[in-house]
Amino acid sequence: MDLSIANEFIAESKEHLATIEDDLLALERQQDAPERTLVDKLFRAMHSIKGGAGFIGLKNVNNLAHRMETLLSLVCSGTIKPTQAIVEVLLKGSDQINAMLDDLEHSNDINIAAMLAHLDTLLDHKAPPQVKQQLATPAPIQVKETKAAYPFTVSQFDLRQRKAENCYLFVLRFDLSAMAASGGQGPVALVRDLSRAGEIIDGHLRHEGDLRTAVPERLSYDVLFATPIPQDVLGQLLLDNLGVPDLEVVAVEEADVAFAQATVPAAAPAAAAAAAATVPAPAAPPEPAAATAPAPLSAPSAASIAAPTPVKRPAAAAPEPAASPSAAPTAAGAPPPAA
Repeated sequence: MDLSIANEFIAESKEHLATIEDDLLALERQQDAPERTLVDKLFRAMHSIKGGAGFIGLKNVNNLAHRMETLLSLVCSGTIKPTQAIVEVLLKGSDQINAMLDDLEHSNDINIAAMLAHLDTLLDHKAPPQVKQQLATPAPIQVKETKAAYPFTVSQFDLRQRKAENCYLFVLRFDLSAMAASGGQGPVALVRDLSRAGEIIDGHLRHEGDLRTAVPERLSYDVLFATPIPQDVLGQLLLDNLGVPDLEVVAVEEADVAFAQATVPAAAPAAAAAAAATVPAPAAPPEPAAATAPAPLSAPSAASIAAPTPVKRPAAAAPEPAASPSAAPTAAGAPPPAA
């Protein structure tokens, strides 16, 4: 593993964990009425650590942070209370993550099965039946138009827990080899900037060989990404603001997910009603033309955001204003390589 990338990830993760003990103990004292800003802070810390760990292939750190993030998500939504038992296991999990950060090179070899089992047991005992069903049900992603499948390990719960405004779902593929060769920003900074534009739901690192011994010649990262930004704006926005030399953006439609409800903006009220009849769904997403949330990463204003179009790759160069014929996206983009 590249030492500078590892050190950057360790420093940022340690910063997230610096106050976590005090924050968790404060959360326990507030268990009857948790302060939303405090729960959000704890959730964002685990979400950031999960995303960064996935980006550099730290499976144990990623898995543990993901379980803790799930527990905190249920606290944040008011589904469960932050009882002493929950706070204790979150404290132990934070200590385990700190220990793995202190020995990052061997972190994937550490046996964390007991810790994961403890978290799973708490989730099984505390979560309501509907949530347990969502957690236990995989939601595989396969883009039918391009016949590309992606090895994301997400559940129905992972898709439902995202913020309602992040109503568009995409697969982003970053060529990390090209990014390293061009001297662009590192993976940790990239994860941080992506988090400002939406949510990283899951990620998969594609490589050959052992990352701990050398950086492979071909190294890419697939991200399952939820955002309020439509596809025709998102691709160019990421290319312009993140300094990524090559990027694929693939829209994930309802039919591409085994869990068909609430994965993309729903036009039909009947579909939302059917989802609500089984398990709780996120709030209905805003209409694209009325997007008013502040645009991250210096995005164009809401007035310039057009309705999403079924393209699979953004233009390689930034389009000119409306007078340029290349400004209109087409459906002729090359599909991503199959997993």
